[in-house]
Amino acid sequence: MSCFGVGFYGKTDVIPGVGHVATRFLCMKCIPIAPMESVLLLDSREDDEDGVEIPLSAKSIALAYLRALLVGVAVCYIAMAFAPKASVPLHLALAGSAVFLLAVSYLLPPLVRASPRRAAELRRLVRGLAETGRCAPAPAAACPTGNAGDASFVGRFLERSVGNAPSIILAFDRRPALRAGRWIEKMNRESHFGGDARGEVRMTAQGLMGFVEYDGHSLRLFGVDAPAPEFVMEHTVETSHWAPEEKERVRRHQFHVLCQYRSGSSDPVEQYLALYRVALAACDEGLAGVLNEEAWNFTPSALLARLREPEVLAECRADIPPFLWTGLVKCFKPDGTCWFVTKGHHFFGVSDFAWLGRNEEGNQVADFMHSLFVYAYRTGASMEAGHTLEWCGEEYRFAGVSEYPEYLEGPAGTLVVQPCAA
Repeated sequence: MSCFGVGFYGKTDVIPGVGHVATRFLCMKCIPIAPMESVLLLDSREDDEDGVEIPLSAKSIALAYLRALLVGVAVCYIAMAFAPKASVPLHLALAGSAVFLLAVSYLLPPLVRASPRRAAELRRLVRGLAETGRCAPAPAAACPTGNAGDASFVGRFLERSVGNAPSIILAFDRRPALRAGRWIEKMNRESHFGGDARGEVRMTAQGLMGFVEYDGHSLRLFGVDAPAPEFVMEHTVETSHWAPEEKERVRRHQFHVLCQYRSGSSDPVEQYLALYRVALAACDEGLAGVLNEEAWNFTPSALLARLREPEVLAECRADIPPFLWTGLVKCFKPDGTCWFVTKGHHFFGVSDFAWLGRNEEGNQVADFMHSLFVYAYRTGASMEAGHTLEWCGEEYRFAGVSEYPEYLEGPAGTLVVQPCAA
């Protein structure tokens, strides 16, 4: 009987409701010997022994070897404890230490959970595989059963919008009672957005499914009878600056719909307005708010309803509204200072910005960050680490991120803005 085999080791980068990274090893007597490939194992495909192949994960490989070593150390010291003339307490203490470290390697969040940046990398990688046909959604993603919240996220994870286009999540108080065609009818009431919409949105036993097209825009909807995944809520509702009652309503939502922008316009403003036209049609059907995971923000339905006013829509087209389609997140440091970092700029082809200051400076920093973003987007000005910028009589310099990269780094990079006089 052969003592060699193949198995998965080094579980890490867990994304709740999606899956985790592991490495396939050539092993001998269950001991990992040589790494063969790293994969993303999806929760929705528990019977899938292949997973989605990704580049070799140094973190997964290191954890596999470390855990195997700790198991070996624990077994050796336990065996030595029962040897003649052995120091039983010492050997058992050493064995216990090895077991403790082994448990830590499975429980410590930085070792086990995927950072926001790593999770975004995995999403982009698998999206690329899906678009080239090398990775298709599991049946559970298309027709969710069982844990509907998990399946809905996997469906989004694998069928993300084509190219660098945004998507939003519509959070409903309850399952919307929209008959077939009603959603399209309501969209067409908002004629100031553009031409008549066509498509089909219907409720099925598996959830809400549909597509919408107008003026060249193409969008897809997929909804499930379950709240959005917890970590999506953490990156949207919990990091936003809206009133507590607005947050509480969204926290209690029971149904969510992913709305993806698929194709049509290359203008991110028009892409977002197309998404919001779809959302606006559901405002009277128990819509609690709109979640924008990659911008770490959400929009309450009361604010969304203002887009019914033609002049408000015109203002959105003329001047990008502050932190409606982007976000500003705070990251507090032990010394009492606070990092302010923008999110979602990458959809507009602009780097995110970060500023180190005090919490009470929030309003001034928000105004400055938004003005800087609009300037970079409208002018196409090149901004890189090492560059300087004169703004309102003050000179600033840009630098790279030097700490907390898992929170500060954005998909298109993040520039730290510093006053030259400091």
